[in-house]
This record gives sequence, C-alpha cells and structure tokens, in this order.
Amino acid sequence: MNRNKLLLILGLLLCLSGCKTKNTTESVETFQHLDSLFKNHQYFQLRDTLNSDQIHLKEKESLLLKAQLQSVFNDRETSNDLIDQLFSGHGGELSIKERIALLETKVNNSVFLFDYTSALKTTEEVLSIDSLDPEKRKEHQNVIAIYKALEKAPAQTAQVERTELPITKDLAGLSRIPVTINQLSLQVVFDTGANFSVITDSLAIQAGIEIIGDSFNVKAVTGGEVDSRIGIADSLRLGNTLLENVVFLIFPYESLSFPEANYTIDAILGFPVINGLGEIMLIDGEEFHITATASKFGDHNLALDFLTPIVEVFENGSSLAFTFDTGANSTAFYSEYFNLRRDKILKHGIKDSLRFGGAGGVIKVPVYKVPFSGRIGDSHFSLDSAAVQQTDTRDYPGIYGNLGQDVLSQFDTLVLDFREMRFLVK
Repeated sequence: MNRNKLLLILGLLLCLSGCKTKNTTESVETFQHLDSLFKNHQYFQLRDTLNSDQIHLKEKESLLLKAQLQSVFNDRETSNDLIDQLFSGHGGELSIKERIALLETKVNNSVFLFDYTSALKTTEEVLSIDSLDPEKRKEHQNVIAIYKALEKAPAQTAQVERTELPITKDLAGLSRIPVTINQLSLQVVFDTGANFSVITDSLAIQAGIEIIGDSFNVKAVTGGEVDSRIGIADSLRLGNTLLENVVFLIFPYESLSFPEANYTIDAILGFPVINGLGEIMLIDGEEFHITATASKFGDHNLALDFLTPIVEVFENGSSLAFTFDTGANSTAFYSEYFNLRRDKILKHGIKDSLRFGGAGGVIKVPVYKVPFSGRIGDSHFSLDSAAVQQTDTRDYPGIYGNLGQDVLSQFDTLVLDFREMRFLVK
C-alpha cells in the first residue's frame, strides 16, 4: 500500500471517529436541553420541539421524554406503555434519577386511572431506592397512606350527560354549584386549583361518606400541615351527570373555617372530579355546563402537572406557562415572571402586599403591582394592576403565575376540554 493511500484511509477513519463523537455530543446536549424544558414545566415548547424534524435522539432518550410528556398531556395509558418499554428494553441504561422520575410518573398515571393498587405498588418501589432524596421519601411515605386506604376501593366512574347548573357566589366570592353527595344536597365550591375534592369532617358524617384508612398530613398554603382522612362517596350527582366512588379528603372543620369572617369552605369539588367530566363550559360566570361531546376546535394549550392544570399564555409572542384557578379571585404572578421582567417591574411597579388564605391559615406576601397584557389562543386580555411576587410562597420553576377570576371573567365562555387538552376562552 503506497503512502498516499495509507494517509487517505487514516484520514477517513479519523473523520468517521470525529463525526461520531460530534453526533454523540450533540445528542447529549440536545437531550439535556429538552430534559431541562420538562423539569421547568415548559411542556408546550418541549412538545413542539419533539414534533419537529430537526431533533435526533437515541431511542432511550426519546422514549423517556415522550413517556413523561404523554402523561402531562393526559394520555395516561400511552405514558404507562412507554414507561414499561423503557424498563424492559433500556432498564440497564436508566440512571437512578431517571428511574425515580419514571416511577413517579407511573404513580401519577395510576392515580388518574383510579388504579390505586398500581399506585401503591409503584410507590413502594420508589421507597425501596436507597438514594431517594429524604424530602421525597417523606412525601411518598405520607401519601402512601392514601393509596393503602384506597387499594381495594372501586375506581371512580362517570355517566356523563349534558348538564346545565347555575353558579352562585358565596360570601368570599367563590363559585358554588348545586350537587348531591349520596342523599345530601348542598352547594359546593368548584375549584380547578384544588388537587383533590375536600369536605369537612362534620359534613362528611352528615352526608354518610365512608371514612377509611389512617390519618395523614396535607401541606397547607401557610407551609403548615393539616391532619386529614380519606372518604369515599358512593355517589355524586351534578344535574344529569352521575359520578360514583368519588374520593374526598376529609379535613377538620377548624382548618377550613374563618371565624373572623363567619365563613367556612365546607366542601370543594377538586380536579379528579372535574377531569372525570371530560369537558366543561363556564358561561358568563353564571352557568356550569357539562358537555357530552368534546369540542373540535382550538389549540392544544392545556397540560397537567400531576393534578394541577397548566395553560399556555402568550405575552408579546413569548410563551409563558401559567396555572389557573377558577377558585382564585385574583391572578398572581410568581418570581419567575419577576425575574423575566425584573428591570421593568422595579422601574414601574408599585410596592404592595397581599394576603393568601387556604387550609391551615393566612399569610401576607409582599408584591409589586404592574399592568399586564396577554392572550390565550386567539383571545386577548389585560390587567391594569397585576400582583407580582418577588419571592414565592412555593417552589414552582418555569411557572410564571396563576390565572384567577380577574382574567377569566373577561370572557363570556370558558371551555376546559380534558379529552383533547384544550383551554378555550371567548
């Protein structure tokens, strides 16, 4: 072999080796970037990026991101299938952190599917990991009491029929709708911001709700903890729609009572019930509609961080992830938004403070008041004086705020479609 041919072959080998290293490095960097989007709740940007033709990932990395993303976009069965594929085909390649994240996702999926046996088994698998973060271990040890209590409980079912119910405002301005729990008719708070349905212990007894399992602690808005129990209502009727085997958290009466205002939040319909209805419409803040068939229009702009709905809001072309809460009177902007618009807020913002209340008490938080304009889908809204927190009451990376009634009431109709994951306002 002559010298020139040898040099050519060596050059080709070096090129192939260099190209392979470059592609591997780019793949790792791409995955790290996309994984960061997920961890920071940038689900919409991650979805759009994965759907583009420009992304090239290894099978394990692609399955990992898609398994978690299918979960937040409420396709629980597909997410669990992808998780099973990962453990069977790439189990040896998964890091401890990845295994924990996937197992926790499977727990969440199982809760949405009302498969509490799977939720219990998977949580026990998480707890068997020696290197589990102590704070996470405490959280799982606390919540496992719920799954043990519900292990043999029948799954929630829904017979959804077209329903129209009146909405009334209570003393605190919260929206209430008429329901019948077992045989007890009452007005309950309708609240997408409540992770679970809640009822006071005294009202649970009055409604004949079966109380099961041991007590456990629920973290309150003040950072304190509330002693809670699990209860199951045989039936929950909303007009023509019937849900059966509905789970409630049962709180002590005192934790939901505000004596200084002579006011009690005695019952709340939380997210598992709302999600189980498929699609709901709120008309002029006065009517609550359950639709038997899903709408066929609008952006897929709704995601779920476990039991918390997240909607895509645009400000001057920037996509911002917000939670939203039909039970909140005012919109709150978190430190993520403060850091994004820091200079503008410090220059033009007006210092103020707000009081936040919930199960466990009330806290006072310093804020800046600034104007805000944005849009949801094609519908625009504005606030003359939005409250921006410089320091959050909770750690929620990537979430810019929580939309309340001061935004939602600017529209005649709100549509929440949990089948197609759409949030429509018009």
